[in-house]
Amino acid sequence: MTRMGVTPQQRLSWRQVACSGVIPTTGKRGRKRVISRAVPPLVVAANLVVILITMTGIGVKLSELIMGAGGQHFFLAALIGFIVVIFLGMGLPTPAAYVLAAAVVAPALVKFGSGTLSTHFFIFYAACLSAITPPICADVFVTSAIAESDWMRTAMEAMKLSAAIYVIAFAAFFQPALLMQGQPWKIVMATLTATFGVVFLSSGTHGYLMGVLNRPIRILSLLAGVLLMTPEKNSDLVGMAIGIGVLGYLFFSRKKNKEGRCIKQGSR
Repeated sequence: MTRMGVTPQQRLSWRQVACSGVIPTTGKRGRKRVISRAVPPLVVAANLVVILITMTGIGVKLSELIMGAGGQHFFLAALIGFIVVIFLGMGLPTPAAYVLAAAVVAPALVKFGSGTLSTHFFIFYAACLSAITPPICADVFVTSAIAESDWMRTAMEAMKLSAAIYVIAFAAFFQPALLMQGQPWKIVMATLTATFGVVFLSSGTHGYLMGVLNRPIRILSLLAGVLLMTPEKNSDLVGMAIGIGVLGYLFFSRKKNKEGRCIKQGSR
């Protein structure tokens, strides 16, 4: 088949197509379902997208796209690069997605002045997150098939659980101190602010910190988390002030609720 102009990747895709209708599934009685019949077609579709990217040569032009669309805005270039890596990693294992993105996206980001370590760390994080980010999220497809749930709702829940990871990728990209680069006091401060930022960001996303959070407190927690993970001194101070305010409110409201319960129990 190689002499006929068919690449090994194309042969693999046709094999997946042929096998997609004959993969056995177990019933619910006595044994758990291992894989659903809906998974192989999705994997085939992801592989076809990768083949199209390879055959059309669009991957070579992505670097120029990032440079042109980003212009002089470093954050915009990083955001475009992150999205490109997500799409390049559709249906691919993380190592393969990273290698492909490192060859296509990394040179463009390095030209903007980012460090080599931070650039590849950023790309590797994006390659990992491509497995749970729609539209083609292979890990979510398999998980939803096992749980017999709607794949889009499962993908949204996975992204919700990983919200802090999306922000960490950008925080480490713009703040090399998180990668142990720079002066010791900068590394300590960056680690502390990022740690508290993850706590507040996660609590705002999931709505729980020392108890169930109402909507205004969740918004303030999200704001504090984003500000604490922004690599600027002023944003860190504002984020810390908001975070302390949120913790103070939660502490006194929890204390007040305990006193109220004690008074009710005493009156009985």
